[in-house]
Amino acid sequence: MDQANEPVPHPPMEPAGSIPTELTVGGVFGAAHDVLKNNYGTILGAVAILIICAVVVSLVSTVIDEVLVDEDDIIQPASMLTGLFVLTPLYVGPALLAAMRYRAGRGSGVASGSTGTVFAGFTRYPTVLGIAAIINGVQWALMITIGLIVWGASASMGMAAAAIIGLVLGLPMYVVMIWLSIRIGFAMLLSVDPMGTKPGAIEAIGQSWRLTAGHAWMLFAIGIVLGLVVFLSMLLLVLPAIFYGIPLALCGWGVMYMLVAGTHLRQDEARGNETDSVAMDAPPAVPPAT
Repeated sequence: MDQANEPVPHPPMEPAGSIPTELTVGGVFGAAHDVLKNNYGTILGAVAILIICAVVVSLVSTVIDEVLVDEDDIIQPASMLTGLFVLTPLYVGPALLAAMRYRAGRGSGVASGSTGTVFAGFTRYPTVLGIAAIINGVQWALMITIGLIVWGASASMGMAAAAIIGLVLGLPMYVVMIWLSIRIGFAMLLSVDPMGTKPGAIEAIGQSWRLTAGHAWMLFAIGIVLGLVVFLSMLLLVLPAIFYGIPLALCGWGVMYMLVAGTHLRQDEARGNETDSVAMDAPPAVPPAT
């Protein structure tokens, strides 16, 4: 056999070191770029699957809504239901894939994920839907409350006064909603992450709340910058968003998740490894007497 024609094996990529504990804008962007650069084909494939599924679901739900209700109606039932039951679980997978690739590259996890990880949100479907229902329920409760106050003001004080009241109450409401979304934004990832404990909906929200304590403003700042990257790339005729902006934002979200939850996950892994070690080192069971 001609050894000259044999392919030269590539040495395995050395881990980049343990996951850092400091959360900064520059650190997240640098790590997100590294994840995207080292896994571009896989991340882009996940984004393509996500976009195709979202477009198909949106088109089907739009057609159904045209039959059921007028397009000017505020409530579009098919779009709302498909958004909750189909798109919400679908949005979890790409960020989890980026997180798995990031921690595998840092030597902090074995599983690195694949394009099939896009559908990870459906592996714990009831839990993901429960988290989404709680988040949406809080948001709708806030919006309905403000809407009723504005409606009552318009009936008693006129439209001008109602508009002022709506503005005064509406801005703080959106601030509260953004703050809540940051504090419980990692709940779905925690619920489906194979390195975690896979908690239930309430427990996952509680874990996210505890893990993001003290990080809310930095997460908000990083989220704003990632959003600007997607927005500016969308202005450049969409393609830059598909090939760069959206993949980078997903990688950034996965990196933020690992920086915030990495210690928690490593503790879970250590507990699991300790349990496995005890089980392996235990003496064999004594056979029953005959």
